[in-house]
Formats: sequence, C-alpha cells, structure tokens
Amino acid sequence: MKRLAALSLIAIMLASFPIMQNIPRHINPSELPEEYPSVIDLLSIYATIMDKALLEDFGESLRNLNELVEIHVPENVKYIYNRFNELLRDELDKLNSTRGYIDITKLNIILGRLEYARGNLSSATYTLAEANLTHIELRRSVKEFERMLRIPLNQLASKLVSLEELLTRYSNEIKELWDRLEDLKRAGLEETQLFIWVDRDHVWTGETVQLNGFLRSGEGYPLERRTVSTFLDGKKIISLTTDSRGFFSAKLLMKGIYEPTVEVHVEYTPSGEDVGRYKSSKSNTITIYILYDEPIIHAKLSRSRAYPDQLVHVYGRVNTSLGRLPEKIYVSVFGVTLSSDLRSNGAFRFTFRIPEDVEEGFHHVRLYTKASGIIAPSEKILTILVEKIPLNVTYSAPAIVLSGGEIVVTGKVADSTGPLTIPLAYSRVTISGFGNQFTAYSDEDGMFTVSIDVPISIMTRRLNVSLLIEPPSQLYKARIFSVEVFVINPLTIIAPSLVFAIALVYTVPMIREARASIAGRKVPEIMEEGVEEFFLEIPGSKFFYMRAASIVGEATGVYIRDHETIREYLARVKNRLGEAYRIFEKISMLAEGELYGGERADRAIVAKLLRRLRRKLRK
Repeated sequence: MKRLAALSLIAIMLASFPIMQNIPRHINPSELPEEYPSVIDLLSIYATIMDKALLEDFGESLRNLNELVEIHVPENVKYIYNRFNELLRDELDKLNSTRGYIDITKLNIILGRLEYARGNLSSATYTLAEANLTHIELRRSVKEFERMLRIPLNQLASKLVSLEELLTRYSNEIKELWDRLEDLKRAGLEETQLFIWVDRDHVWTGETVQLNGFLRSGEGYPLERRTVSTFLDGKKIISLTTDSRGFFSAKLLMKGIYEPTVEVHVEYTPSGEDVGRYKSSKSNTITIYILYDEPIIHAKLSRSRAYPDQLVHVYGRVNTSLGRLPEKIYVSVFGVTLSSDLRSNGAFRFTFRIPEDVEEGFHHVRLYTKASGIIAPSEKILTILVEKIPLNVTYSAPAIVLSGGEIVVTGKVADSTGPLTIPLAYSRVTISGFGNQFTAYSDEDGMFTVSIDVPISIMTRRLNVSLLIEPPSQLYKARIFSVEVFVINPLTIIAPSLVFAIALVYTVPMIREARASIAGRKVPEIMEEGVEEFFLEIPGSKFFYMRAASIVGEATGVYIRDHETIREYLARVKNRLGEAYRIFEKISMLAEGELYGGERADRAIVAKLLRRLRRKLRK
C-alpha cells in the first residue's frame, strides 16, 4: 500500500512539470521544428515601411526595416528572408537619393545656375533607373518570400504598390524638370546687378551703420519690389525690399560685436515670376572695422601646488586702454563661480578652498569679465596642481620566513607635512600575497600589525608581498609597498640532510680505505677566483639605494629624510648634483622598481652606477 502511494505521488509530480507536458513522448527536444515569425507582425512592419516611404520619410522607413534584422527565422528560410530585405533597403536608398537630387535641381533653377541643375537632374535620372531595376528584382523575390515565410498569397506583394506609385511620381517630376530646363535654355536668363555701400566703415561696438544699395537688371533697368537678403559674417540678419528705383537701405546695429572686423554683403534670389527670367546675384563685400576696449587681466595664485582642503588666494589687477573698468570680475574653479567688485585701481582678490574629494592633477582657475558697452569680455586661465597629502609610513618585516609560517608586518601611519608628526588612526592596511589578503586598521597612535600565512608549498626563494595603506580621509594619498622576504622551505634542508646521512653510513669504510692508500700525499690547495660572497640584501642600511643616498648626502649636505620618498628626495637634490643627477636618477628608478614593482635590479649595473656616482661627486 505504501509503495503504491509513493508511485502515485511521483506520477503526480512529473505531470505537474510544464516542460514535460509540452514535449511529446519519444521525441528529442532538440529535434523539434523551429518556430516561424508571426505573419501578422511581419505584414505590420512591412506596411509601416511602405507607408513611410510613400510619405518620403525614408529615414524612419529604413529604421523600421532594421527592426526586421532582430526577428528570428528558421535556417532554411534565412537566405530568402535576408535577400528580400537587402533588395528593399537598396531600393529605399535609391529613392532617397533621387529625392535629394530633384530638390537640389529645383534650387539651382531658382538661383539661375542651369548647368548645375542639369548635372543634378542627370544624377536623379540615373538613381531612379537603378531604383526601377531593383524593384523588378524585388517583385520577383516576393512570391518566393511569401511561400517560404508562410504568408498568404499577394498579402505582401500588394504592399509594394506604394513603391511603384513613388517611382511613377519621381519619373513624372524628372520629366517636367527636363522640359523646364529646355524652355529656360531656349529663353535664356538675364543677369542682375547688386551693389552696396555704407556711410562709414569704422564704428564703436553698439553703434549703427547706414547700409545702402540698388538692384538692377543686366540691361540697367531698376528691379522694384524685389526682396534682397543682408548677411553679416555669412549669417542672414535682415531682408530688405527695393523701391521703385531699385534702391534699398537699412541701419545695421553693431551691438554685442567684439571682433576686429565684420563683413557685410547682400544677395538676390529670384522668386515668383522672376524664376526662369533673372539670375541670382551677390553684391560686393564691405569690411567694417569694430572699435572696442578689451580688458587685460593680470592674476597670480598664492600657491601653484596645493593639498585638498587648503585655502588658495587669487589676486591681481584688471587694466583697460581707456581707463573704464568692468563692474565685476568672476572666478570659476572646481565647479563653483565667485564674483567680486573691482577696486578703483582695478585690483581684486579671491579666496577658495580645495575640495576634499578632488582628483589629483592639474586644474584650471578661470578668471573672466563680462561685456558691457564698449568694454569687451576678457578671460585669464591659471593652472594649479592638486596633490593629495602623502602618508608617512614606517614598517618592519622579517627578512627570512619559513614555509608554513607567517609574515608579520608592523608599522606606523602618520601625517608629517607640518612641524609635528600626527598619527593617523583607522587607516586600512591590507597585505596581499599567495592568492590571499588580510586587513587590519591602525590604532589611535597610528600603529598597525598585519600578517599573512606562507603556504607550506612555497619553495625556497626570494618573493614579494604587497602592503596597501589606505588613509581614513580623502585628503591623503594611498600608498603601496612591495615587501621582499626570503622564504626557506624546511623540506629543502631536511631532505638533503637525510640523503647525506644515509650516504655517509655506506661510504665511511670506503673513505678509510682510501685514506690509507693516499697516506703521506699532500693535496694541493685550489683557490677559486672571481667568486663573490653571497648575502641576503633587504631594504635597509645595506640596500643599494641607501648607499647611493648616503654618497649624495655626504657630497651635497642634503640627506634623505625618514618620511621622504625616492622621487621627493631626487627632486630636492636635483639642482645640487649637476652632471651626477642623471646617474643618481637611474639608481633611484632601479630602486623604485625593485621596492614597488618587484623587479630586482641587476647588481652588476648597480655597482657600476655607484662607482660612476662617486667619481662624479669627487670632481
């Protein structure tokens, strides 16, 4: 009874899985036929494409066509599907190009540039012919497309009628334009003359210039009630209408212009009945000289390098040629804009604070004044280098450790930028190595202890672990150290000792026999030359950089400080070393690479550099 109940429960659970209900019995799910896209969805997208094309919105039509690329179709119909869409895209591109050439042709006819219009119309004729050929291919492929995608007969083919209407429309439009060009060629276009002048060509900004001009036909007759367009530095500013004598005039206001010169010209474009009768024309160009007073900002920062949260002062003076000063001066720095009134002599002063969360690097301090009447705007850019406060980190680590033991690093984190050394509590200290990392925090005295286990599998060798110090505030710069230790695996000592002991047991009798046979013989002493003593070198008094720093300190009187980095000391003694600077720089870079990058410097090269440094500093 219990067995029957269990079997019934299993049967009910299996029947409850939907996936088991959807797959027929004895059928491999991977052999199920691929689903075809929805016929209604396909016809809807293609209908939208044709409607947009008929409205000449080719950009939107092509975007809708791109949606079809994301629709999944079975592999056996993918070629037919992609081929049909490629033909449709090609036809839409050709129709779009044809529309563009037709529009440019019409514009050139209005401007009287008949040769250009003829070239544009030839291009329109060619692209329309290509569109017709593509449409024939499209009509041939649509039947196969409907059959393979299981679309009812002529449901998609009927929608291609929209493209046929567009082809016919463009064909008729091109024919009309060819006829119009032939008529214009037989009739000929009359030239027009456009000339302008001004009452003065030197004005202060804010003043007006009187512009005058006339428009005449090529035969000298005035063209009345025609519209001409006035351009200032290529930008249309006003439209004017000619009077009964063909003259026109206007006052041009030179307000807000603070450029040395501007150029004025006038253009005439035929419209209405003048199209096909007169040619467009452009007047002579007049240069107008603008007079204004441009202030000069003299400014200086109280410091060129600063730490976050430090105060920086900006002070200076604004001068002008005419003695009239702007009302205010502005400073924009770190996303904040401040303003201040100028003193009677043009002097100013700003104070701003470096944000705590600012990124290290160079930042711009932008000073500027605004335009006011004849006073032009002015600008001055200063640069300040923001550096985070360096941490003063001292630490000690064992020189030698055993595999299976641990590396214990103790140290202290402090701020020594001021006259006093201030411990930094809650600094995050992370030691990383052997695929693991461990974290500790400094106490109120800035002291920390962090350790990491050395796997027993590590063989005897020299290696590095990483020590990352992250300060508790964004004011400080995180520091990373590469701690070098020498790991000794006990197995590399015990195993050879065992082998030696076993060998000794078996070889003692042989040694005794040999000793008896060679008694009385003198063994010659052999001296090996060129063998240097090996010693374990760790960062400390024996580290080659400290030897180099000691040589430099004795020669210059400038000794390295406890909290000073390699680059900081290099910069401080640069001007005292002369020709020896390049040698000390190479030694410093080798030391930095070994300490922080884990790249052991070639001791032969180091020794050579130390000798050269001594010789240079003795001279």
